[in-house]
Amino acid sequence: MESQNSLSTTVVVLVIAALIIGGLAGFYYGKSTGLKEGKAQAETEQKAKEEAALKAPAKAAGAAVNPYSEIKTNPLKEVKTNPYEGVKVNPFAD
Repeated sequence: MESQNSLSTTVVVLVIAALIIGGLAGFYYGKSTGLKEGKAQAETEQKAKEEAALKAPAKAAGAAVNPYSEIKTNPLKEVKTNPYEGVKVNPFAD
């Protein structure tokens, strides 16, 4: 029969070994999952950059054709109105 001290030492060693094995398994799973998600995110970002690069020349060509692109003033700049004046706040009041 083993003594109490050697039994507790064996339990401690087994717990440490289980923690190491669990840590390594978690590391491997996290690395493989993170790699897949990172690759998918990089592909999405690359597609977005490609679409933006394709849209840029079309937007520039559209700006050249737009006859209103040269107008830089606001026609309602001098209008001073308050949209909240005269608002009926309580619909049940007279």
